[in-house]
Amino acid sequence: GKGLPMGQAVSQGLSSVVATGRKIIRQPNLRLFLFARMIFTDGAITLFSMGATYAAIRHGMGLEQIILFGILLNVTAGAGSMLFGFVDDRIGAKRVIIISLVCLIVLGIPGLTTPYWLPDATATWAFIGFGAALGIFVGPLQSAGRSFMARLAPADQRTEYFGFLALTGKATTFLGPFAVATVTIMTGNMDIGMMPILVFWAVGLFLMLRVKDETAPE
Repeated sequence: GKGLPMGQAVSQGLSSVVATGRKIIRQPNLRLFLFARMIFTDGAITLFSMGATYAAIRHGMGLEQIILFGILLNVTAGAGSMLFGFVDDRIGAKRVIIISLVCLIVLGIPGLTTPYWLPDATATWAFIGFGAALGIFVGPLQSAGRSFMARLAPADQRTEYFGFLALTGKATTFLGPFAVATVTIMTGNMDIGMMPILVFWAVGLFLMLRVKDETAPE
């Protein structure tokens, strides 16, 4: 866009990325937030990526049911994002993230254990209900993370900071499915195997409680 030769544009771009990375490293609060987001995002991504497999194996849901369930999750996630957008404006993104994580943990425990306290048919419907409720808080968890970064990043460097935000959201996405698969194989129980998702959220919550709610540096 600036009319620079390709080599010079690439060189300047890489130099800018390195400089931004160094700035982030020198900001302990921002580092902690990015690490916390990486952990709790892994939990959310794992829920969506492994949820269909869990629904099929544990609850015997067919392809059509799973597709409808996926649509329902996305609808509730979108509705939650819109609703908590107003809450974010009033109480701040950090509190929205903490509220979302607490609700995800509280709903996730009964949602992943329905076969143990309900008959099979009822357990499946309860699982769908809890899944839809989880979607309400998964949406704002992700949108509030972006909102919080917007508050922390300097106005003239938000694009670069959001690049690092995207990186932390993708760099370790394999950990969640790997943890679920490993625990499932070790225990022979997929209900227990899904529990690492709750662990990711709990660790993310613990770290977010230590993050300071501050505005971008001047």
